[in-house]
Amino acid sequence: MQFSRRMVMCLSVALAGTGAQAADFFQPLSLDHALKQAAARGKLVFVLVVKDACEACGWMEGNVLANADVAASVGAKTIPIRVNTDKDGEFARTYDITEHPTLLFLKPDGSVADRHNGGWQLQPFLAFANGVLNGKDTLSAAREAASGSGEKNPYARNTLADVLIQWHRYPEALEHLLWCFDEGHKQATAEGVNFRDVRLLFPLSDIASLAGRYPPARDALLRRRDAAREKVLAGTADRDETAEFAAINVKLGQDNDNLAAYEQLRKEHPESSTLTYLRLRVFDTLLQQQRYAELNAAFDVLDDARQHFARYKQRTQVAENMSSEQQAALGLAQLRIVVAQTVARDYEVLLAVGRDAEATALALKLLDFDKSAPTYAALAAAAVHAGKCTTEHLDYAKQALELAGGNDAQKIALVAQLYAQLGRRGEAIDLLAGKISAVKTKEDKQFLQSLVDSLRATPPTQK
Repeated sequence: MQFSRRMVMCLSVALAGTGAQAADFFQPLSLDHALKQAAARGKLVFVLVVKDACEACGWMEGNVLANADVAASVGAKTIPIRVNTDKDGEFARTYDITEHPTLLFLKPDGSVADRHNGGWQLQPFLAFANGVLNGKDTLSAAREAASGSGEKNPYARNTLADVLIQWHRYPEALEHLLWCFDEGHKQATAEGVNFRDVRLLFPLSDIASLAGRYPPARDALLRRRDAAREKVLAGTADRDETAEFAAINVKLGQDNDNLAAYEQLRKEHPESSTLTYLRLRVFDTLLQQQRYAELNAAFDVLDDARQHFARYKQRTQVAENMSSEQQAALGLAQLRIVVAQTVARDYEVLLAVGRDAEATALALKLLDFDKSAPTYAALAAAAVHAGKCTTEHLDYAKQALELAGGNDAQKIALVAQLYAQLGRRGEAIDLLAGKISAVKTKEDKQFLQSLVDSLRATPPTQK
């Protein structure tokens, strides 16, 4: 998972006076000795499971477990130890460790009281830990929330499925996820909560992720995809059936199946509403193939952008009446990025077909909606792909790079692409060469060097 970066000064203040706790939080004990101490003192054992070269593990240890509140609760009320699975493979096999970090609370007999696979920020971790220490594990809490009236709440059942996956109880998790995908939007609509589009994000993503570890999940998706395909190819699929067909293909990595169905529909059922629905789903593929005139003729891209802004506004209004757990499941922060990237596609079409004034107005509206690095980068990348770069797009790319901290390899490359397309090849080479030492990973250094070599080998163009 990704974590928000904090300013060094703020972090220093936040951790002031906690250095001792940070250094002394973990006890230098083997698992056997920790379990014996836990039995003698009536405590649980807390285990941070790490591996070598794990950035998220280091972040968790330095920015969460070093906190004074964590020391006062987890540090004081458990026997905390750290286990590196690169050095203890038996532990990884015993506790079925598939992600790093993994957080375990163990009973004195070595059985699991609770677990979380992956890192967590401070407040969610404290809520998790305090629940366990007060005798209520996350699985029991999730089961309770999804029982009674919660049995028909797709958010509660999706959360339960996520917890079941944490516990590696895959058959039961799949049962809940399939209900959320097949029936959840119907129940949620009856209760005034829109789950119609959300089901193609969270339950579907969870099922697709589970498919890598539990083959029946993939089989379930294939059955649903194949049933939807029959209606799609016949031109009789409605909006939801078409969206389901296309979304499953994307999650399974079979995007070409969507394009093949689209091309077949264009020939056999050109007037069907299914073709219109599917065209929306293959928009990205058509955009990648630079079929701009086709997209411009088939879509009102300005209306598409307006609809995405409106959906986000509607989602935020719905969230106002939700619990904190439901708001988290709704993923507004993620949705904001998706909206920005989607509207940038509409912007690219306008640019490519010469609707410059409308493109400029849409870019300004998008930046008024969101001024983050991904949004600036999406606008600049759209211009690069459309071959319609201006100095304004170069400024967008530079702003994205600055907001990202100045040393993000992908955004450095984007600025260099803009320089090159504007005929400023020397500046592109200087930027890339100057940033090679600044980027962190070996892969990023090799990536930037390869761009330098490519530019130097390419004859300069006239601009």
